[in-house]
Amino acid sequence: MFAFVLLKEVGLFGKPKMGGTAGASASQGKGGAGKAGARPVNVALAKAEVRTFSDRVEIPGTALANESITVTSKVQDVVDEVRFESGQNVARGDILIVLARTEQSADLGGARNDVAAAFDDADGVYQEAAAARAEADAAYNEINAVSRDLEAARAGIAEAEAVRSEAKLNFDRVTALADRGFASKARLDSARAQLQSAESRLQVSKERAEGASQRIETQKARANALTRRAQSVDQRAQSSRARAQSVASRTNSVQSRLSDRIIRAPFSGRVGLRTVSPGQLARPGDVLATLDDISQIKVDFDVPETRLNSLQVGTEVAIRSTAIPDQLYKATVRFVDTRIDPRSRSIRARAYIPNSDGRLRPGMLMSVDVKTPDRRMPAVPEVALLEEGNASFVFIAQSDGKGGQKAKRVPVSIGMRRDGFAEIVSGLPADAMVITEGLVGLRDGQAIKPVGGGSPGAKSTGTKAVPLAGKSDGRGG
Repeated sequence: MFAFVLLKEVGLFGKPKMGGTAGASASQGKGGAGKAGARPVNVALAKAEVRTFSDRVEIPGTALANESITVTSKVQDVVDEVRFESGQNVARGDILIVLARTEQSADLGGARNDVAAAFDDADGVYQEAAAARAEADAAYNEINAVSRDLEAARAGIAEAEAVRSEAKLNFDRVTALADRGFASKARLDSARAQLQSAESRLQVSKERAEGASQRIETQKARANALTRRAQSVDQRAQSSRARAQSVASRTNSVQSRLSDRIIRAPFSGRVGLRTVSPGQLARPGDVLATLDDISQIKVDFDVPETRLNSLQVGTEVAIRSTAIPDQLYKATVRFVDTRIDPRSRSIRARAYIPNSDGRLRPGMLMSVDVKTPDRRMPAVPEVALLEEGNASFVFIAQSDGKGGQKAKRVPVSIGMRRDGFAEIVSGLPADAMVITEGLVGLRDGQAIKPVGGGSPGAKSTGTKAVPLAGKSDGRGG
C-alpha cells in the first residue's frame, strides 16, 4: 500500500490532461505561486514589438482575352471569299468573310433604281405644286393692287360728288338770277357747262370703281382656283414622297440582307485558326473562326468569402503564369463581382495585364498572389506562444509587489505568423515583457528571475535567449 501511494505521488502512473507540465500546472487555482519561499524560475524575457504584417493568399486564376468572339454567319449561304489567314492581326471593320450575294446585289440595284424614279416623280410633283402656289400668290398680289385702285376710285367718286354738288348749287343760283334778269345768258351757260362737267367726272369715277370691283372678283376666283390646285398637287406630292420612302425602306431591307453576307471584324484583334474555305456552305452557328483582342489580358480569380473584407478595387496583386515562370506581372484589382457564389462561397475578381508582346494567351492558368494593405500590429516571438486546445496564451513578467517578479498568464488572440513572430490581435498589455524561455513547468503567479539582462523595464526590444542550466528548452502546454 505504501509503495503504491509513493509511486502515484512521484507521477509514475497516469498522464496530465494537457500537453506538457506548464499546461497541467496552469490549471491550478488563480495566484497559485506554489509553496512560500520557492526558488524563482530563471526565464528569458523579450518585449512585445510592433511589426508590419500583411495577408497574402495565392489563388488560381484564368487568363481571358480583353474581347473575344466566335465568328459565325447570320444566314445560310456559300462562302465566296475568305480574306484572312490564321493568326492574322485585323483592324475593326476589316472584312473577314464574304458569302455569295449575286441575288441580293441584283435586288439592291433594282431597288435603288425604283427609289431614284420615285424620288424624281415626287420632286416633279413638288415643283408643280410650287408653281401653282406661285400663281396663287401672284393672283392675291393682283387683288391687293386692284383693291388699291378701287379705293382710289371711291375717293374720286367722293370728290366728284362734292364738285357736282357745288356746281349744281351754282347753276341753281345763276338760273334764279337769270329769271329775274340779274344774270346774263353767258353766265348761265357757263354754270350749266360746269354742272355737266362735274356730272361727267362723277360718272367716270363710278365706272372706274365698278371696273375695279369686277377685276377683284375675277382675281379672287382665280386665286381660289389656284389655291385649290396647289393643295391638290401638295397631296399628290406627299403621296409620291410616301411611295418613295416605302421604296427606300425596301432598299434598306435589301441592303441589310446584303450586309449579312459580309462578315466584318467588330474590334481589332488576332484571328485564330481558320476553319472555313471558299465554296463551303456556311450555316448560322457554324464556327468559321475566332477573334481575340489580346492587347491586354483579363485575369479572373475567385476569392474566398472569408477574404472579402481585404479585397477591394485597387488591391495590388502579383500574377504569374505556369507557362512563363520567369515573368512576374504586377496589377491591381479593377472589378469585383456583386454576388458571392453560394456553392463555392467565393466572389470573382478581375485584374488586367498589359500583353503588348502577346506572350499570354486566353485560357492560360495563372497564379494570383493577393496582398492586403500593410498593418502595424504588436508581435511576440513564436517560442513565447503557448496553446491549449483552440486557445492561445503567453506568460508575461509582472511585479509581485515585494521587489521581485512573477509570471502572469495572459490569453491572447493571434493573427499571422511570419519570420518567427506571431501577430497579437488582442489581449496583450502595452509594453509587456513576455517570457520566451523557461516556460517548462511555469505556473501562473510563480516567482521568476530574468537572466541575460532582461527585465520589465528594459529599454531593448527583447533580451537574447540563453541556455538555462538544468532546464530543457521548449514550450509547455
